[in-house]
Formats: sequence, C-alpha cells, structure tokens
Amino acid sequence: MADIELWIDGQPPRKSNSRRIAKQGGKTRVIKSRAALDWTEAAILQVPADARRQVGSAERPLAVTMNIFYTSHRPDLSGELVLDMLQRAGVIKDDRYVYHLHLFKHFSKNEPGVLIRIETIP
Repeated sequence: MADIELWIDGQPPRKSNSRRIAKQGGKTRVIKSRAALDWTEAAILQVPADARRQVGSAERPLAVTMNIFYTSHRPDLSGELVLDMLQRAGVIKDDRYVYHLHLFKHFSKNEPGVLIRIETIP
C-alpha cells in the first residue's frame, strides 16, 4: 500500500526541454521555462495538506511510481519536474532520497495528468 497517492491534473513539461536563459542581478542564468514554472505552481496547489509530510531520509528511502498521462504520444517520458514539485510542495524532504523511480507513459487526450505513488522502502 502506498504511503501517499496523488493525482495531479495537467501534463508536466519535460524539465530538460523546459529551460530558458534569463538575466538576474546582472548575471546570465539558465532557469525553468514559463511552462515549467506554471505547471509546477498549479501542481503544488493541487497537493492536499495531509500529503505534505516531508517523507524520505537516508534511513527511510523512497520508491516513487509515476503514471504520466500525456495528450499525445510525442513527449518524452520524464519525471524530473514532478520530483522537483513534490519537494517544493513538502511531500518529500528531498528527491535524493528517491532510491527507486518507476515511470510509465500513457496517452489521454482529454485527461492529462500524473498519478503518483510514494512508498517507504522497508
């Protein structure tokens, strides 16, 4: 049984293709694209308070399973942005404690999103 199970509406953009160059404080930096930032903010708002447990540690590593539903078959399968969002939302302490990551790609033209299961590894 999953420690935490979440459904997040909306197709996550790929993190590696979701970068842009910006100037901040007189320095040139590579930052997340507007699409990646928008998806992350919308996803965080969907995380219920009881899922914000900050699970995971070196002593209690995690297994994360993601079923990602894309609107087309074109996008590459990637869970990096989802892991970043889980950390920012306070669901997991740090994505470095994810020792098992299982990704599954699905097609759903009308209902894109991510089904996430987080389990503590015994």
